[in-house]
Amino acid sequence: MLPESVLFVAYEASQIELFIEIARFIRLRTSFVPIVYCPYALPKAEIYAQQCCQAGIEYLQAHTSLGGRINLAEIIEKLAVRYSQPVATIEPGCRGEVAEWAKGSPGYPQWASVARQRERIGRTRAEVRKVLERWMSLRSDEVREQAISEFSLWLGTYQLEMEIAHQLVERLRVAVIVLAEHVAERDSGMWLRTAAEHGIPAIVMAQHVAARQGTVGTYACRFEYSMLHPANKVLVEFFPHWRLDYDWYELVRLPAGQALAQEWWGIAMPRPWVVNSEPLNGVWLESEFLAELYRMEGVEGKYISVVGSPHLDRLAQIITGQIYVERSDVWDELEIDLSKPLLLCALPANLYPQRKAWRFESYLELVCHWLEVLRRVKNLSVLVSLHPSAGSELSDWVARRGFPFVRGQLTEILPRASVYIASMSSTIAWALACGVPVINYDVYCLNYRFFRQEHGCLTVQSHLEFEQLLAEIDVYFAGRAKPGESSRIARLEKNARRHAEYYGRLDGLSIERIVAGIWELSRRKIPVPMARNYWQGEIRDCTIMRQWLHERLSGIAPRMEEDFWQLRKCEASDWVDEPQLKLAS
Repeated sequence: MLPESVLFVAYEASQIELFIEIARFIRLRTSFVPIVYCPYALPKAEIYAQQCCQAGIEYLQAHTSLGGRINLAEIIEKLAVRYSQPVATIEPGCRGEVAEWAKGSPGYPQWASVARQRERIGRTRAEVRKVLERWMSLRSDEVREQAISEFSLWLGTYQLEMEIAHQLVERLRVAVIVLAEHVAERDSGMWLRTAAEHGIPAIVMAQHVAARQGTVGTYACRFEYSMLHPANKVLVEFFPHWRLDYDWYELVRLPAGQALAQEWWGIAMPRPWVVNSEPLNGVWLESEFLAELYRMEGVEGKYISVVGSPHLDRLAQIITGQIYVERSDVWDELEIDLSKPLLLCALPANLYPQRKAWRFESYLELVCHWLEVLRRVKNLSVLVSLHPSAGSELSDWVARRGFPFVRGQLTEILPRASVYIASMSSTIAWALACGVPVINYDVYCLNYRFFRQEHGCLTVQSHLEFEQLLAEIDVYFAGRAKPGESSRIARLEKNARRHAEYYGRLDGLSIERIVAGIWELSRRKIPVPMARNYWQGEIRDCTIMRQWLHERLSGIAPRMEEDFWQLRKCEASDWVDEPQLKLAS
């Protein structure tokens, strides 16, 4: 049979790196063609493309480094020719318990929801038109033109993206879509709709904490997200689920133009303030820690499954084989005294100027403070880990001050650490999974309450607390601490070891579970009723809508309604056989 594909859709560098690693195993253990797709141009795109080429993975991105669009349609056609020869089906072998988990894992095709959505699309678009008519009557010409222009822009953008998505899924026989996240800002809703219309499952494999508190902090001071914006006020009158009242903030999840375009296309999230929520029905997470946070945010527990991650498998390999740790190339390149306990410190990300740390006017001043405090530590070997976004200037600056440092490679180093210092980083969970106590210096005062002291992570916010705690750690590991002085650090160590499995199961089976799960998802593909010219009708309606908007903004007198507004009636029989539609629903 012709080879099928697994499509990984990523949006950030860390997601790309995770998916490339998973795709390698998909290529080695199955007959699937793994495809890694990114709608953006990332700084290391050439490196990712090279890594994929060497591993037999197809790497696609929608934009060039200069912001232009890549002709993906042509590339997809070339790939379709490349993979047009029959291949033998290879089923991945796995342990019995992994196979049982895969059979019960969440994630099923969503054709029934598409059928219901097509039944109500007419009502939704009628509400969209009411919003547009209200926008036309706004007093401010600038606000009116901006809202309508953004709506028109996003209409065209989503149309182009969906055309590419349909072509990619059809021509390359995609069997499963794996998303890095499903949030309102991304185009993930479009991929979920495309998957449902083709009867294939789509899941999210998330590795980040979900918290609307962070979303509020990001957009709270931006006027286009505020309920004070006139266009946003009109939007929430007809689509109230976009609004959130949080503390003293009144916000919408997306600017009105983009949100309304998602409603028009039927790709809007029913609960846009809940990350990885409906219509998604499969969320694969790294640990029970993340699963609990997602449930607290409102994601339904029946859609969540804990699978682990390649990072946890690497940690497990190192922890269960101490000889491998000493022979790692990382230690050969560093001048570290391994006879002493190791203090590993991950420098915080640079959030300046959007968010500043109290008392420090620049990011360099902040890093300087961290290094000066670390220099006072005498009884532990200090190793600095740079944030992945840090540039070469910072690495040179740290090296000139005599600190050994690494960029990445944390999974090879964390199991060897005696203490880990970070600032609201997702890597804190990896350290706790290894039983390593953590000092969480919340230098930007983000106030996220994810990590608990009773689980081995102590959070501080002031620089004085940070300095005192490091001094206490230094004394404790020197063995000169009095019982009362050492009790806090000793309790952290004990708690970290006790709750390690909650932050990550180090059984070495994460990749096996992921590959087996993707194979199981591919078997859930269902035949769907063929739409009679449905997509062509969608393109026509979008074109009519954008033309109407253009004429209104240009001051052209609109023509007769029946000549200009030719939206078809939303009856199931217009594009799907009625008995099939009822059966699917």
